[in-house]
Amino acid sequence: MRITLVRFMLALSIVSPACGDDSPMIKLLKSGKVPEDRQGTIIEMLGRRGTPDDLGFVYEKVLDPQGFTPIVRQKALSALSEAALTREKLPVGDLSKLSLLIESPQSETGLRTSAITLAGLWKVAELIGPLTTVATGANTPEPTRLAAFEALATIGKPSLAILTSLVDPKVEFKQRRGAVIALAKVDLQSAIEPAVTIVREATNSQDLVEVLAPFLSRGAAKPLSEALSRAKIPADPAKRALSAVYALGRSDEELVTVLTTLAGINAEVKPLDAAALAKLVTEVETKGDPERGEQIFRRADLNCFKCHAVAGAGGGVGPELSSIGGSSPVDYLINSIMLPDQAIKEEFHTKVVATTDGQIFQGIVVDKDDNRWIIREATGELRTVPASEIDETKDGGSLMPKGLVNLLTKDDFIDLVKFLSVLGKPGPWAIHTTPTLQRLRVLKPVSEGLVAGVPNPDSFDVEVLKAPGASWLPAYALVPGTIPLKEVAEQTGSPVVYIQGEVNITEEGQLAFKLVDLAGITAWVDDHVSEDLASTTLTRGRHVLTLRVDTAMRGDRPLKVEVTKAPGSSVEYTVVGGR
Repeated sequence: MRITLVRFMLALSIVSPACGDDSPMIKLLKSGKVPEDRQGTIIEMLGRRGTPDDLGFVYEKVLDPQGFTPIVRQKALSALSEAALTREKLPVGDLSKLSLLIESPQSETGLRTSAITLAGLWKVAELIGPLTTVATGANTPEPTRLAAFEALATIGKPSLAILTSLVDPKVEFKQRRGAVIALAKVDLQSAIEPAVTIVREATNSQDLVEVLAPFLSRGAAKPLSEALSRAKIPADPAKRALSAVYALGRSDEELVTVLTTLAGINAEVKPLDAAALAKLVTEVETKGDPERGEQIFRRADLNCFKCHAVAGAGGGVGPELSSIGGSSPVDYLINSIMLPDQAIKEEFHTKVVATTDGQIFQGIVVDKDDNRWIIREATGELRTVPASEIDETKDGGSLMPKGLVNLLTKDDFIDLVKFLSVLGKPGPWAIHTTPTLQRLRVLKPVSEGLVAGVPNPDSFDVEVLKAPGASWLPAYALVPGTIPLKEVAEQTGSPVVYIQGEVNITEEGQLAFKLVDLAGITAWVDDHVSEDLASTTLTRGRHVLTLRVDTAMRGDRPLKVEVTKAPGSSVEYTVVGGR
């Protein structure tokens, strides 16, 4: 009888080696007989069950550039993180050697960030220096910078002096912002006044989401509110801070009251009586503009795409909205936005989790076991909370911000509801019968060389395909499938934009990418220029379509990418969606 690899490893994992001997799974890895695509599975098992000696072997292989392939190396770092986070198991060996990955400019961005995270989980004080260098580096990608600050915060008190020095107003904004986020996790009180300065200086609400999160998760809404009130911050910063609070799925009364007062808007949202609701329904149906409503839905300060997906693109925190107009009457949509706690679908009920160190997290529980809970927060991020650190849980309300209408004019609200009310109905807002690229990534910054002309294969490989993850911004096509080139160009600050979409092939064959007009466009499928998008043979797995679009050359021509089978092809595929 055939035994699967997973069952075989489970059988091996219950065999305890004699003192000083390798465990069966380590022997299996050392044998050199395990193919690369199976090594990751064994290493993940070691992360869940392995001894410090087992983890030590994995750690040494991670440090050796020739020890594992990059993909397996990444899985090994993740396994070491899981062992530390959920079982408090560390590998034997010199943990400070992680500096080899942290300090090396040759380290692939994902590996470097994972090593930085691990340094924090292991609380390696000897790595405070290298972590500080990364955190304050002028060219450090923002996600890597924040990971370094997070690691310093996780190390705790030994990092306090460094973090305190970096919240000085003379420090550059992006470095000071990261230091405030970290300091709030080490010394909450000392971080409040620097956080108020960040609120005053920030130019968009996205800059403030991560700044405010540690204060709200640690029950510090009141002292933060008092500090903001004393500072009398202007209306625009107050509105940006309010938007960030809503993006976090929070409606802390004291904080919302202070921010709405400073912003000059009314914080209270009252239920509509029957007559007022009926009047508003009529206004939506007769005056609402769905095209303008879609633009409001896409506004960065509202963060709709972080929670909701449309046509498969966007977040997974709230319901997918592609057909909501066909199933939900207008009065239901109005109440769902104004009073979200009154209409929560069963699968989107939240939990409030309080930890033993005083933190409070709220989100949808996507997985849990005896070791950890995984919670999807309002930002769309997954939060892993060790079960041993959970003090109390209770049912929460909706992650939909209760004061969302505070950021909208009445006309904005009417148009937004109108947009939602037509989703899934016949016409331009119907569910696609032919898949289109909806979830996209946009390169920023675009170098002068990439703007000047079509890159050669080497430049394309280095500057586009291997660009750090932080260099790609999320973007979404409009519901009918049109890519908003003007919006993308403004987002990147470049007249030439590089856009990527993905497909996942489950049965190889010939796929067709259909573009009505190729003016101003150069296309690559994976690493090669595609001369025939109508017939591209693709193997199983994920593949990337990259478009270089000269928006000046293209003018007002719309851009839409449909994905279909080539004639006679047996290819099976899905267009990759999500965030």
